[in-house]
Amino acid sequence: MSAYLDGSDLLDIRQNTQTADFLTVKSLTFYDEVFYWTTGSEVFSEEYVAEENQFYQHSVPVCDANSVVGLNIWHPSAQPVPGG
Repeated sequence: MSAYLDGSDLLDIRQNTQTADFLTVKSLTFYDEVFYWTTGSEVFSEEYVAEENQFYQHSVPVCDANSVVGLNIWHPSAQPVPGG
C-alpha cells in the first residue's frame, strides 16, 4: 500500500497479497523488499512465496496490548552514508 501521510492517494503496490490487513496500521516500515508494520497490539511482516507469486502476512502478538507505537530499522545497510 502506498499513501501520503494524510491517508490520501492510496495505491495498492501488493496486489498479490493473500490477506491485506492494513486498516489499523500505526507504523509501517520497509526493509530488504519486505514490509513490517504494527497495529499496536501485534507486529506483522510479510513473506513472498515465489511458487505461488503471493505475499503472505504473519503476526507476532505483543505482550501488552497497544504497547507498540512505532517500528524502526536499525541495520548498517539502512543507514545513510556519512558525508554522502
